[in-house]
Amino acid sequence: MRRGQGSIEYITVVMLMLLALLPIIYYSFQQVNSQSALQQADLAVYKLSSAADQAYVQGVGTQIPVVITIPDQVNLSASYITANEINLAVYTINSQTTSVFRTTLSNVSGYFTTNPGTYVFIVASTPSGVTVTPLY
Repeated sequence: MRRGQGSIEYITVVMLMLLALLPIIYYSFQQVNSQSALQQADLAVYKLSSAADQAYVQGVGTQIPVVITIPDQVNLSASYITANEINLAVYTINSQTTSVFRTTLSNVSGYFTTNPGTYVFIVASTPSGVTVTPLY
């Protein structure tokens, strides 16, 4: 064996092992990112539905500000606030969509913003139900 050949072989084996681990690390990162988006969406929907129920119980004229974060992985064109349901559609691994939703005590209407980010929403009780609208 020539001088330094063992070191080069060792480095080559280590590099091949790291290369083999790369897909596992990538998949793990995607999984964590997807779970984080689902948790953020669930928290946002929970906050809005709880505020809608509270506004409904307190009566007409109640306005409650709610700060929520809409994650980047949300499909806002498939998300809605209607009837008695607040729904955020979240992209998961392989671009599949998962609905994160909660129902409310009263009829709710409103809309989400057109971009992800942190926003203040006003949840207001009206004679026809509860409205949920973002402040820009």
